[in-house]
Amino acid sequence: VAQGVSWALGVHGSSELDWSARLLRCGCVASFGGLAVGCGGEVWWRALSRYFPGGTYEAGLRFTLDQAVFAPVVLGLAAAAWPLVEGRGVSAARAHVDSDWYHMLGKMWTFWGGASAASYLLAPPQWQPSAAAAAAVLWSAYVSYRLHHPAPEEAEANASAIDDYLREHRSDRYDVRAGGGDD
Repeated sequence: VAQGVSWALGVHGSSELDWSARLLRCGCVASFGGLAVGCGGEVWWRALSRYFPGGTYEAGLRFTLDQAVFAPVVLGLAAAAWPLVEGRGVSAARAHVDSDWYHMLGKMWTFWGGASAASYLLAPPQWQPSAAAAAAVLWSAYVSYRLHHPAPEEAEANASAIDDYLREHRSDRYDVRAGGGDD
């Protein structure tokens, strides 16, 4: 829900949206988080706990399986879902999966490995769920930031359009590629 609210309020690229579009985005993000991460994660963790009950070593195995199997799938679904929800089509969804999923995957493993270790080592047991929730909000903000920036192909096309415009309108005073400026 916190992720949905931050996306709706314009924290991550929605400042140009009207309030009905912001509320729709908030609902979609909160629904995805509730279904995929909340319900799906609960079923996944219960299955892991049933097959790998126990303490230290089993907890490490559950975490490793979660990060190796469940989390990459949910991250890929998120990378594909938001361009579709925003109405940008299948090609934009494919571009986001191609450019964002692999990039975010390594960051996810680094972030959650560190956050989990810090939570278990530094937080008392009663505060560990709160520490995990705080880490989840930070991770959601990063995912939102990453998914609401143009895919590399879109960014390159935008940069080329800007270069063309500057070349066309200021060609005598500014060389875009050479980095020159007004003398």
